[in-house]
Amino acid sequence: MSLQVKGTVTHTLDEQTGESKKGTWIKGGFAIQTMDQYSKSIAFDVWNDKAEIPNIGEVVDVHFNAESREYNDRWFTNLTAWKIESQSGSVGPNDAAPDETIQDPIEIQDSLPF
Repeated sequence: MSLQVKGTVTHTLDEQTGESKKGTWIKGGFAIQTMDQYSKSIAFDVWNDKAEIPNIGEVVDVHFNAESREYNDRWFTNLTAWKIESQSGSVGPNDAAPDETIQDPIEIQDSLPF
């Protein structure tokens, strides 16, 4: 199952390495904040040749696979990124991009259905 989500990178996770029968492996990770009306935080794993982690503040389009497994009657879900497309350069404290998502409060009130 291949899925896609867009968001801003909020955290990067420490890189882990290890050995297996097939050789050395590298695992990294990062978390994004989605740009939905009710935004969510989503964490992704990144393996081996895909282990280049985006910078905090970057807007990225993440293509990923979702997989769940059961262990002792508990379910665990992994989101593994296989393609990360940067939509913007990293944003530092002095060169922050203007926030164009701020709406006039009157517009917000007018758009409510009740």
